[in-house]
Amino acid sequence: MFYKFIPNSIDFSILEPLTQEYVLKMQVVYRKGFESIIKRCLEMKKFDDRISSVGAITLIDDMDYNVYHKFSTLGSSYIFIRNNFHIERLTQDELGELKRMCDENGEVSSDFIMRTYQRVLGEEGDFACYGTPLPQNMLPSRSIVIEFAYDAKKTSFTLEENLKVAFAEVFLEISEILKTQFDMPCSMLIWNGFDNILKPFPFKTSELPNIE
Repeated sequence: MFYKFIPNSIDFSILEPLTQEYVLKMQVVYRKGFESIIKRCLEMKKFDDRISSVGAITLIDDMDYNVYHKFSTLGSSYIFIRNNFHIERLTQDELGELKRMCDENGEVSSDFIMRTYQRVLGEEGDFACYGTPLPQNMLPSRSIVIEFAYDAKKTSFTLEENLKVAFAEVFLEISEILKTQFDMPCSMLIWNGFDNILKPFPFKTSELPNIE
């Protein structure tokens, strides 16, 4: 199988002697904790229903290589968190705390997330490119990136235009709620399935964490 690694920009040397496999596990568990807070703030089914009411939308079939989709725990068919989780920015004490929670029950407390997410989320600089280097993929570095996904190759033009309107309306509502909860702005990204450039995932499939 092939995966896009999260994040490509991570500096593993900071996290030595932890293995890359274990770093991925900690990222996935941290993501799950972050998304659990989001799910308490948002009714994901309500937003999915509003999007699907536009018409027969073909979902993206990229779970074998898109880590952002594979490891999402939001329970949405269209909405994903596209941020990278830079756990290498945690202090040594915080890394030890995260490691302990991963080893004990695979759950990260909301208190830990709220104490650290401001450093863990976001990229360097003022803007970051999420995906193909196109203007629409250049987003503010310090923001919660809300991705909307669908398969444009199997979607009619008329339906696609209506779908983008629905995405925008849902994003505005989601962003207002999350800005209040996390004191961070939100950015919108649309993934339509056209950029299918894969990177070999460096681990065995059996070593990937299970988030069910």
